[in-house]
Amino acid sequence: MSRTHEPRIAGGALVAGVVLGCVAVSFFIMRARTGGSFVYPLDDSYIHLALAKNLADQGVYGITSHEFTPASSSIVWPLLLAALRPFSKGELGPLALNMVFAALLATVVDRGLRRDGYGASGRVLVGSAILLATPIVSNVLIGMEHTLHMLATLLLVHAAVDALAAPEATRGRGLAAMALFAMIATSARYETLFVVGILGLLALIRRRLAMAVALGVGAAVPVAGFALFSVTHGAAAFPYPVLLKRHHFGAATSLVDFAMPYVRERHLLALLVLLGLAYAGARAQPWWGRGKLMLVVAAAAMVLHTSFAKVGWLFRYESYLVLLSLVALAEPMRAAWGRFRVYALAFVLLLVPVVTRSVHSFIKTPTASYNIYEQQMQMARFVARYYPDQPIVIQDVGAIAYFSDPPVVDLIGLGSPAVARLKLAAVFHGDAIDGVVQGHKIAIVYDKMARPAWQKVGSWGIADNVVCEEPRVSFYAIDPGEGARLVASLREFAPLLPATVEQSGEYTR
Repeated sequence: MSRTHEPRIAGGALVAGVVLGCVAVSFFIMRARTGGSFVYPLDDSYIHLALAKNLADQGVYGITSHEFTPASSSIVWPLLLAALRPFSKGELGPLALNMVFAALLATVVDRGLRRDGYGASGRVLVGSAILLATPIVSNVLIGMEHTLHMLATLLLVHAAVDALAAPEATRGRGLAAMALFAMIATSARYETLFVVGILGLLALIRRRLAMAVALGVGAAVPVAGFALFSVTHGAAAFPYPVLLKRHHFGAATSLVDFAMPYVRERHLLALLVLLGLAYAGARAQPWWGRGKLMLVVAAAAMVLHTSFAKVGWLFRYESYLVLLSLVALAEPMRAAWGRFRVYALAFVLLLVPVVTRSVHSFIKTPTASYNIYEQQMQMARFVARYYPDQPIVIQDVGAIAYFSDPPVVDLIGLGSPAVARLKLAAVFHGDAIDGVVQGHKIAIVYDKMARPAWQKVGSWGIADNVVCEEPRVSFYAIDPGEGARLVASLREFAPLLPATVEQSGEYTR
């Protein structure tokens, strides 16, 4: 069949089949390790589920039903889960949504490869490789907003680059589409603002004022809307994860700060080098050529993100950067393979860190799921059984808040406005901690966060930790009169723990 008459959906459908097949394999591996139940490999996934539960069932945008807490770094994801809750009361709703978005993303990637000149077999091979390298399987199984973010960001970049490359300014529906993609992508992840800023600047240089305005308005609507909603409820304009987890770019150590993400995450350095080499190889192309623009946007987005935001943490934060880079490199790679095989082989060798990262994601994601099963899920079961509606102090709030509804003090700050305000003011220590935990009976925290006056009665430890902040979580009686009850509760619960959890402390004696 000639390329002209080849069905457009075939390549995308096959790539989607490869991706979803890999998701299914990992899904069953994860279920087997946890005894038949599916557990998300991040506690943050349960934060979104808790927000959606309370929003849909109680009309409260909060981790618990007791107070407003802007605890999600995504504007739209809790809203989507809340809308889905009447049809999916269990925990698999986020997974199902991500599978749909992954299939749509496969179609968008396939369409781009078709335009780059790839034939049917090449599109299936390269499209599958691009998505598996992001890595899409891990992002789907996390059950968070990253797959939607990748999809919307890629649609945004494709639309904007096409408009910039066109000899005439885009009008009407084209501008509306760009504004819509900017709105969806920004509402999925605030990091989209880096991409929108780059595209807007290019639009201004290109003298496409209407395009720059459309991009800016599209990105501003969800940000401004959420800021108004949050401020009227007494919280900050930005979600607490954005404020508390942001990367601090200090002027005195700016070069070190700039270099460290590339030292820790070598796949980003490899991609940045490849983008630079591809741009140098495309010097004969016009400045406003589509291929050059894709390379510029991908490289600039990577530099901005690594300078001002986080990378890593189970392969998710920079996944959209990996996707944009590999999509931008697809056309130069095809051209190099056709003209100069040695140059193309150099490309392939530089991609080794990207491939290695993808392989690690297949290995680590099931292990991370079991980590959450051993630690956060057992903490949630314990709280639901013994302290379902009593004030407690915790660090990992997601699973506990989703499976029960106790008033909590979250020492990280995501689920406690009082803690978040103190942390943002850099005064969360000593008496300030004692003040916010006053009146609470127990704490389930990592030892580094415990206060000297608390009575430690036991600990749970896990092996082969890849995702939990610490492998050992401890139980403390804050109220001196609560120690005996906490010891008795832990002793009663001990036989219900997985055999792989190492138990120690006073309650084991």
